[in-house]
Amino acid sequence: MTPERIGSDKLVRLMEQLTPLDHAVLSRLTQHRYLQTEQITRFEFSDRPTHLAGLRAAHRTLRKLRLHGLVAMMERTIGGATRGSTAAVWTLTNTGIRSMALRSGELDQPRRRLAEPTLIFLRHELAVAELHLALFEAASSGSAVLRELQLEPWCWRRYLGPLGAMTTLKPDMAVEIETVNFDSRYFFEVDRATEPPHRIVAKCLQYQEYYRSGEEGRRGGVLPLVVWVVPNDDRREQLSRHLTTDNGINQRLYRVLTIEDIPALVGEDDEVGMLPENASLAGGQS
Repeated sequence: MTPERIGSDKLVRLMEQLTPLDHAVLSRLTQHRYLQTEQITRFEFSDRPTHLAGLRAAHRTLRKLRLHGLVAMMERTIGGATRGSTAAVWTLTNTGIRSMALRSGELDQPRRRLAEPTLIFLRHELAVAELHLALFEAASSGSAVLRELQLEPWCWRRYLGPLGAMTTLKPDMAVEIETVNFDSRYFFEVDRATEPPHRIVAKCLQYQEYYRSGEEGRRGGVLPLVVWVVPNDDRREQLSRHLTTDNGINQRLYRVLTIEDIPALVGEDDEVGMLPENASLAGGQS
């Protein structure tokens, strides 16, 4: 295995030996800090004749990158519908992080330290990747186009709060989707049912505070719909009930969906994904 710390010249030569597909996998692991083998297959190897062929190609590529010391397989695996080697979780090594920084010309950026993530954090990161895949696959199978997709921290928004202090709104994802007739914009929040509903309500109220600041209007003139993606129907009913009964919540700004609802959302060809900048942000039914 390549040593964890190698010189820049050697690292440049190593990167030059890699194929475009190798670079694509490294870029995807830069975008999403953690990915399962199955998710990497769906992102980068979906053009193979069968899913099994794509999975085998993904395994070969990951083994190669691992031998070069660019990626590592986490000790922890995540169960669920994905089992065995397809459930293995991959991340960039320090060498992999340096190689991508060298390639992008951002060597002066702070280095990310490798650490074993908590199970709650890891499940959330993989759920965000699964949402990205759902959007990617829904757009690929229809007439929609993902014009822009930002993950954290690039999707975060800084704004001046009501008390005059700078505050940060932290969505999990910001997406612009182009359909035949409209460009729709969304903020996505991935909920794993680990937070009490009152915290979800508080986050929704922060979105309304952010929209009232006018910062998002200056960015695009429209207000993205905030979509909460929840793990099951029971959680959807629970959050919907709390958002509906809270008088401070503007119902027009939010939607609660499961991952199975994403294809229908992507296929909607109307203005559901945005509100005019001057839309009323008062709470209650509107």
